[in-house]
Amino acid sequence: MTRMEFFKSEEMKKVQDNISTCAIIGSVFAIGSSVMSFMKSHDYSIIFTMLFFVTMFLLIYFLQSRVAAILLSLFSALSTAAMFMQTGKPGGILFVLFGIYGIIYTFKFQNAWNEYKKNAVVDSNTDE
Repeated sequence: MTRMEFFKSEEMKKVQDNISTCAIIGSVFAIGSSVMSFMKSHDYSIIFTMLFFVTMFLLIYFLQSRVAAILLSLFSALSTAAMFMQTGKPGGILFVLFGIYGIIYTFKFQNAWNEYKKNAVVDSNTDE
């Protein structure tokens, strides 16, 4: 069984659903909040921030990337801290939560995949 087949297996249904939910809802929030922020300020750096967030969410969704989940969490925590220092209001806390959620479930998937590889006969032609 390949890594992607394992991810889509019935055994990984809960993990797959949680990773998908995190990535899809996070991407929608990133695009929506960026559009609203851009309409208020016309600051083009907002577009780059949105592209970063959406890219991280896509990497989490398609590759179950732990690195992307960690980078998303760190960047969103730094953004939230910067927003708090500038305005006195903690903006972007949802992205921190999405990042933590992504970390939890990408690590759960990777641990299950490693356990499967250790205990199952893996075909040498598979995508490990």
